[in-house]
Amino acid sequence: MTSTDATRPPTVFALNSATTNAELMVYCRDLGYLTNDKATLDATWGLGRFWNLWAPDLLIGNDLVDTKAHNLRSSFTALPFANRSIPNVVFDPPYKMCLDDETQILTRRGWLTCDEVTIGDLAYSLDHATGRAEWKRISSVNIYSSELSVVHVCDGKNLDFVATGDHRWPVLTGNGVRTWKTSATLARGDRVIHSAAWSGAPSTSTLTDAFVELVAWFWTEGTYDSVRKSGRSNSTYGSICQSHQVNAANCERISAAFEAVYGPSVERFERAGRLREGDSVTRAWRVHEEERNTRFIFSAAIGRELLEWAPDKIPSLEFFELLTPDQLELFIQVSILADAQNPGMLAQANPEAAKSFALACILSGRAVSLADDRGDGNGTSVRLKSRHYSKPSRPGVQRELRVTRVWCPTVEDNSTWLARRGLSVYFTGNSGRAGTHPSDEGYGVAVQATAAQRLGLIGDGCTECMRVASERCFVKSQDQVCSGDVAWQTDLITAAFTDAGWLKEDAIFLRNNIGQPKRGRCTVCSEHYVLTRSGEWRTVRRTFAPNACPDGCEIEESPQQHARRNYSTLLVFRRTSTP
Repeated sequence: MTSTDATRPPTVFALNSATTNAELMVYCRDLGYLTNDKATLDATWGLGRFWNLWAPDLLIGNDLVDTKAHNLRSSFTALPFANRSIPNVVFDPPYKMCLDDETQILTRRGWLTCDEVTIGDLAYSLDHATGRAEWKRISSVNIYSSELSVVHVCDGKNLDFVATGDHRWPVLTGNGVRTWKTSATLARGDRVIHSAAWSGAPSTSTLTDAFVELVAWFWTEGTYDSVRKSGRSNSTYGSICQSHQVNAANCERISAAFEAVYGPSVERFERAGRLREGDSVTRAWRVHEEERNTRFIFSAAIGRELLEWAPDKIPSLEFFELLTPDQLELFIQVSILADAQNPGMLAQANPEAAKSFALACILSGRAVSLADDRGDGNGTSVRLKSRHYSKPSRPGVQRELRVTRVWCPTVEDNSTWLARRGLSVYFTGNSGRAGTHPSDEGYGVAVQATAAQRLGLIGDGCTECMRVASERCFVKSQDQVCSGDVAWQTDLITAAFTDAGWLKEDAIFLRNNIGQPKRGRCTVCSEHYVLTRSGEWRTVRRTFAPNACPDGCEIEESPQQHARRNYSTLLVFRRTSTP
């Protein structure tokens, strides 16, 4: 770039790229695009990071959020200035607000990754106004494959998230007020919400308390040879076992529950043989005492009834949704009692069974943490937490890093969803939601914003900046790979200005400093892997098991479809006389 203005020395600038937003403005000053004596409007002030190294004397900082508004509060789509009243306007439009791809979402299909969740799935969503949870439809799944700076907060088992600075959070303030914050604006007294009870729990149930208790004993301590499939089963009976030497009270509870549901015990009952759908068989149970244990043996007919609500000994969501809040609490307490580890934890060899129990706790409004099998023989554990929130801003737990892929679903109505990363479970917000949420308010989003709508919003901001600016507009943009396609924001923004008669005067690059890792996928189980700097493949989901396949995954490196977008661009446009 060569200076041609006669009032400036004939300096030749050999410019590669900047590494911070503030450097971009210094380059614009050195090139004569910005000067001290001409007013400059920053239409999206945010944290004011464009001006950390240099700022013109006449600088106006605008933002829609009160706490960010440096000089005035307004939307960049409706700036309070007359046409051509400000010489220079700087515009940093909204890109995306997302979590990293190790973050899972709770749906009616279970915990899902960004590669597993689909439009139409129902997510567990917090109504931030009432503090209750609902199942809400996912209207879009937004995945971005680009190098982004993110905030990482890790507070042991309580809170672990990696999110972009503008990602939204429903939080409680220190005095209990419900509000919205972004990752970058979370304060020391803010509380990230871990749990909320399901608002759809019935006041009455079609199931008795005694039967609910039997299901709890069955899934934790019961046996049944095989699950009925295609209307047939080879099993003729099942059993629930407890030690009468150690847990005599438990034996009494099981006996009482069986008697309440199925009547008194019998001496023996006929085995039904191979069962077919619709067979009429005996609903009976009996007690068999051994040296140390008491075994409660039940007929295949009872087994079929228990398996209806706990297939494969995994209690179903449909079962939980039939229970009253008191019955759900009864199920939780009996399950923990049967597991007999400690009052605040349950562990299961079958991870799906443990996750099912965690779901029951979540629906009841309990906060939980989940630890997958670490190879220590304890299986997957669920811990019940005494606190329903965490304070994320403790000293030393927050740091900045870069990731290669982030994602965020759009959940209808409430715009929140229950997330899981590592051991921690918490409610977070989704991308592009309107209303009273600071990150979106700051960008003037007035509707539920899809990716196309967000691009349209950028266009509206460009139009408004062109109206106000008399000389130059400076627009920061970022070309992105989204769901396998490249979104050429620089082209769209350039077209908007050139169609309006503006001249694209310059483009200054802001480079990132980390390479994009190689990715792979197992040809057997489809598990996603990433190649670490040490040359080892690790699962994207960071499961504790080293391989998803029993004998080790067969990893095939995924071909790269697009060049890595390791940069963003500051576009400089100059007004011309041509309309």
